[in-house]
Amino acid sequence: MIDPVRAAEHLAKEAVSELDATGAAVVDASGAVLGSAGTWPLPPDMPTTRIALAEEGPIRAIILAPGKGGRAHSAADLAALEEVGRLSASAAQLTLAPTPTRR
Repeated sequence: MIDPVRAAEHLAKEAVSELDATGAAVVDASGAVLGSAGTWPLPPDMPTTRIALAEEGPIRAIILAPGKGGRAHSAADLAALEEVGRLSASAAQLTLAPTPTRR
């Protein structure tokens, strides 16, 4: 069984590590942080990129700070993060789905 909080924490840590981001947070539908890494919360004036990951389930989006030194992330890096994030969100959602009963 996949724990959505552990999946969110892992996704945030990998995003910070792989993209050399200042910080990242994975949020639920209400915007509450499920997992974060790096510097979080961010200073109020720091720009962020929000990537929607799912319309349902516990993991909804990842919020990513710029790279160290204020460097912007490439479109290819953001697309790769979105792909991995959508897989994580789908896995977390499937875990919560009821298991069909067999007769």
